[in-house]
Amino acid sequence: MRMGDIFMKPALTALAKRFRRGIPHAAAAVLLGLCGLRTQAAPVTNGIGNPMLHIPQLPRLHAQRTYNPQLTKLWHLALQQNNTEVITKTCVAIRPAVKNKVPDLHVLLPSLEHLAVSKTLPLTVKTSVVRALVEIADQHTQALLVHLDSAQPSAFAQILDPLLAKWHAVSMRSVWMARLKNPADALQVKVSAATALGAAGDHQADAVLKKVVQNAGEPLILRFAAARSLAKLRAGGVVALCKRMLKAQGHSAPQRLLSCCVLSGGKTPAQRKMLLTFAGDSNSAVAAIAWRALIKTDVNALRPLASHMSGNADPTIRLLVAKAWRRIGGNKSIDGLGATLNDQRRPVRWYARDALIFLGSHTPSRMAVIHTCRLIIHGSNPLAIRQACLVLGKLDDKASAGDFVSLLSNKSQAVRLGAMVALRRVAVRGTLPAVFKFAQRTAKNSQYVSANLKKPGYAARLNDDNLQLSQAFQFLGLMHYAPALSVMIPCIPKNAPYGVEARQAAIWAIGMIDNGQNHPKLAKQLAGRLDDMEMPMPEFEQVREMSALTLGRIHAKARLTDLNASYSAMDIGPLSLACRWAIGKITGKVPPLPHATSVFQTGFLVPLSQH
Repeated sequence: MRMGDIFMKPALTALAKRFRRGIPHAAAAVLLGLCGLRTQAAPVTNGIGNPMLHIPQLPRLHAQRTYNPQLTKLWHLALQQNNTEVITKTCVAIRPAVKNKVPDLHVLLPSLEHLAVSKTLPLTVKTSVVRALVEIADQHTQALLVHLDSAQPSAFAQILDPLLAKWHAVSMRSVWMARLKNPADALQVKVSAATALGAAGDHQADAVLKKVVQNAGEPLILRFAAARSLAKLRAGGVVALCKRMLKAQGHSAPQRLLSCCVLSGGKTPAQRKMLLTFAGDSNSAVAAIAWRALIKTDVNALRPLASHMSGNADPTIRLLVAKAWRRIGGNKSIDGLGATLNDQRRPVRWYARDALIFLGSHTPSRMAVIHTCRLIIHGSNPLAIRQACLVLGKLDDKASAGDFVSLLSNKSQAVRLGAMVALRRVAVRGTLPAVFKFAQRTAKNSQYVSANLKKPGYAARLNDDNLQLSQAFQFLGLMHYAPALSVMIPCIPKNAPYGVEARQAAIWAIGMIDNGQNHPKLAKQLAGRLDDMEMPMPEFEQVREMSALTLGRIHAKARLTDLNASYSAMDIGPLSLACRWAIGKITGKVPPLPHATSVFQTGFLVPLSQH
């Protein structure tokens, strides 16, 4: 379930309990699918960021996948065996092979087709064969798959219908419609048929699907599948259909859900008007479907509802309101998003923050966003203050630097962290002494907390200090603030009373500050961290990586042996790439990029040459 639907499951579960006689629990899965209108491509993050992970920008390499040519030959022989267990295991192995793009799998098709129509193989084995054929998805097998789907729907319909619908198999359309009319067919076969008709884009099925949706005697899960297909087909006449259904069957939650679902794919004024009514529904599942549809087709129609629904008890609705505000824009939307920065559910306030950054990055809205966030950071809600700091920092509001400094003494660690990130982003030199004092104070507190880790709550406090120190060190390093070395160098030892992120940032920042200097004692300390693989507690990988980068920055020629020992032409990991960069920095000659290969194997019938 992707971000945005994470709150929907409880609402649908509660709905199923309330109407347990009318809605089977399986309908919840269908309903979750109905809420799939995407309004944002990238998932939201905590918004903090770490420059040390991108300076320098190391290459991102992937292992080249190799395949043993004997693998498909072995599978071909295995499929010829009169052994059901071998055949089943081979088919199971073929499926991940397809996903990993193993070549020459088409040579297995004749054997698989022969097995699929065998009259002697058990149904369970044939099911494995059919799943392998579906995974390969070669359209030359379409006629066979159509035959299997038609002949044994109870066994293969749910497996084959999605692929045949994707292929727009014309011969299956009449079969699917016949299944919806046949009372003898199993429910799961009918649901699969209804779904396939929508996926295949068959408008000839509109009338049949409408009858299913209106038929109160049909199971709700089937009616929902038909409703979803009608939405995909953008069928006409659905407004009249929904009005008739609601009039005849009442305005219960299931009927409103069905109606809302049918309308969700439409773009006509009448459909949007009815969806707008559902957008204010008291049932969050109904409202969510309507909001998702209108955000996609007519987001401005939601303006009158946005303020009222922003206080909805269901976080799904609150998130959808934020998504609508992002698209609508304007001062009211900015104020609404600002008020959402204190939402108790993290994904909601994170989304509101990113939406404000998006709006503020455009000149017409920039000052309105900054004004709203400045008011928030002078408030008292720590959740909102942190997010507002992150917005102002991202918008490079240097005028708020003094406020960020004041917030470094706030009692809430969330506020302190947000303020520190904002100070790093606005990068005002005049704030360096205050940030340095903050780093000293936090480092001292970290030492005290580390000495009392066995006490309840102290581990969480250490983590808080760790994150704040990490951001402070990265800022001081970026600004080349030399006095900060007195706080950073004590973070190098393995047993230093600081978290790993703080130590990682300190070592990285030392190199930024001492760039081009050669300090033998410092180089020896860093080489010790780079080389520390002592079990059972080796040094953290990220600390070793930053040690390598800093050795390169301080031109530690005497430590080239250590760097070469941790660099491998066959290792594409971050540590090896950091050592490669450092070697190039010291010698002026960058070693060739590492090259790594991985051999695909499934664990079944692996060629002898791979053992």
